[in-house]
Amino acid sequence: MKLHEWEVWHTYSTYIETTRLDLASCAERLVELGLADFVLISSGESYWQTPEGTGKGISSVELDLVNGG
Repeated sequence: MKLHEWEVWHTYSTYIETTRLDLASCAERLVELGLADFVLISSGESYWQTPEGTGKGISSVELDLVNGG
């Protein structure tokens, strides 16, 4: 998937004091519930909406500094 336009909503989880929080499960659930179209967590795991359900994969971000993207 190649994104051409995007809006970033950043949620800070660094200061949550718990060892039982599974960020991957939370991210997947946000997409399943329709609260987010796409979620990328710090490990690179990604979750997105598809017509068939929730897509899962590993993302990499490449910035195009020449064109400002």
